[in-house]
Parts: sequence; structure tokens; C-alpha cells
Amino acid sequence: MDKRTLIIEVPELDDKTAADIQEFLQYLTNTFEIHYLHQIRRYYKNLFREEEDKDLF
Repeated sequence: MDKRTLIIEVPELDDKTAADIQEFLQYLTNTFEIHYLHQIRRYYKNLFREEEDKDLF
């Protein structure tokens, strides 16, 4: 698997802005996980199953 690196220069933020952005990102992540939870779990279940199958051979 080709691993890519994302390099971002982040701006200086005041404390409130940093906290507001973190709160928004947490809300976005939680909402995404709730909406796609079944698909995410299915993906990882299948991924681990494939890894276990490789170990058998």
C-alpha cells in the first residue's frame, strides 16, 4: 500500500478559534461515524477476516 503524507502549514489561532474548530471537527467526525457506522464496521470486519485467512495459509 502506498502511504501518502499530507503536509499542511497551519495558521496561528487564538484560543477560542482553536477550540471552536476542534469542536466543529469533533461534531463532524461524530456525525460521520453515526451515519456510516454500519459500513465502517463491515469494512473492518471483512478486512480482519481477510488477514486471518492469509494467516491460515
